[in-house]
Amino acid sequence: MTEQLAGVAAIAMDLWKPYGQSTLAQVPGAAGKIVHDPFHLVKAMNAAVNEVRQSEPRRLQAQGDDLLKRTRQLWLYGMENVPAWEARRKIGLKVTV
Repeated sequence: MTEQLAGVAAIAMDLWKPYGQSTLAQVPGAAGKIVHDPFHLVKAMNAAVNEVRQSEPRRLQAQGDDLLKRTRQLWLYGMENVPAWEARRKIGLKVTV
């Protein structure tokens, strides 16, 4: 059994911590063999971006700055999908923020 575990080249999994903990405990060298699936990585990244997107306007408005007011939809676009009329606004926000 130990030889089989040592022979594992890669382990695909989602980001659930118990999966990672169990794998690290059982498979030699598992830290370099774990491969997380793209769906869950993108989901986690989008959640982090969304958290910042929600908190940053509140923080700025508390300081009297309305720069990000009414920009929710703008941040949800991928830059390649931003309508031309919104692109200038998004580029301007990137430069000033």
